[in-house]
Amino acid sequence: MRRELEKLMHQQCWCWGCDIRRESGNLLLAFGASRVRPEAPGQLRSSAYHVPLADNGWAVLWGFGVAMVPAKGGPLVLYRYHTMPHIVSQPDALRTVWCRDDLPPLERADTAPAWWAALNVFRWIASYERWVLAHAGATWRIQCAREFKDSVVPGNALANAWLDLAERIETRILKATADDQSAAPIQAIAAAQPHANTT
Repeated sequence: MRRELEKLMHQQCWCWGCDIRRESGNLLLAFGASRVRPEAPGQLRSSAYHVPLADNGWAVLWGFGVAMVPAKGGPLVLYRYHTMPHIVSQPDALRTVWCRDDLPPLERADTAPAWWAALNVFRWIASYERWVLAHAGATWRIQCAREFKDSVVPGNALANAWLDLAERIETRILKATADDQSAAPIQAIAAAQPHANTT
């Protein structure tokens, strides 16, 4: 299941890039995100997009992944190519990150609480994808996916793919918790087979 998550996040980051480059207007800005340019120029640094969330929470989108700092719950980072949750002990430092080298210390956390926090990210992404379909149309998102050779779901199916994945991971967490394994690595997530909607 983690491999499935990595592929889906890879496609999602590509789609965010398409939304930024969209000729008829940057969709992330239209969604309410703020573009934050690097304080110090560098070959590896590019603009970050800060997105306000409910109750003064916020998210950050980069080309290499996404971070979420909710009003309640643990802040975390999910990488584009390695989506194990990473807990952030200094969330305010994420406001001045433009490349992976800028990140504050992170703690890799293969635990039920960390995956619970990750579910918030997946469901927020799904809500964004629904907004894209409503404001830019399914044709736009389908086009984005077709231009990406590593797409695993049709562009207009991204929202449902994120919700489906979140539901299956939640089921695994609940089972692990019921078995009194909530503090141990969630091995079932790694061992689970990909869903039929993804490859």
